[in-house]
Amino acid sequence: MLTIETVLTAQEVRNDHALRHSLVLVIDVLRATTTMATALQNGAHRIIPIGNLDAARELVWGISHDERKATLLCGERGGIKPDGFDLGNSPLEYTREKVHPKTLILTTTNGTQALERSRHAALQLCVSFVNLRAVVDYALQYIRTPKLHSTPLQRILIVCAGTEGAPSLEDTLCAGACIDALLADEPSLRPDETSFSAFKQYASFSSEAALRHALHQTPHALYLTSLGFAADIAVAAERDSVRVVPRVFHDEEFDVVRAALPL
Repeated sequence: MLTIETVLTAQEVRNDHALRHSLVLVIDVLRATTTMATALQNGAHRIIPIGNLDAARELVWGISHDERKATLLCGERGGIKPDGFDLGNSPLEYTREKVHPKTLILTTTNGTQALERSRHAALQLCVSFVNLRAVVDYALQYIRTPKLHSTPLQRILIVCAGTEGAPSLEDTLCAGACIDALLADEPSLRPDETSFSAFKQYASFSSEAALRHALHQTPHALYLTSLGFAADIAVAAERDSVRVVPRVFHDEEFDVVRAALPL
């Protein structure tokens, strides 16, 4: 049966043979994967994740005037919206009035790096607390439908984005919640040591209220709060408030995240 493996930072992802046989769940609770799920739920047509800030700007500069009207340049560095960007990385900015039915070019400090580093996976999905159940259900259905697999699956790889090369507690706890949900429906899955540790860390909380409190107290949450984004942490902690499954598709020019259709 498949294994569940977890890496606590994007920098730990290796572009190797095993990655091509992996279903990857990318996590950046604060805030990229929360924001992507919110944007797609609110009608964004597609999201183009770009790791490099200058590359994101160049992509916008290279499109036609008409295309620019239907495109938003989005993201952050150090939590702050860069000069000239249309939107930052707060999920609260991504209202239906702003994003429907537009293309979003998104670059962030950690989350888009995690997507780029794991782009050669058999399947990439973006998960956070807000859409955890929807993504886990989709992943399990995919696993149980061999005709959908372009290559034989060997593992579920959970990629926590972390914070600039260091683990982020909120991502580790979300990984633990994913593992808990996966094992509840498919107990034959075999978690590795890091996955088991993340699961135990998540399971140590006695209630959702205790978990939400912990999420507000993580170092990155406190940093975002100092920047004025305390409301984002509350949004990111709302379990299963979004039903969208952001899935990465590899187009000819670039990777695109769209809302996955039912399998």
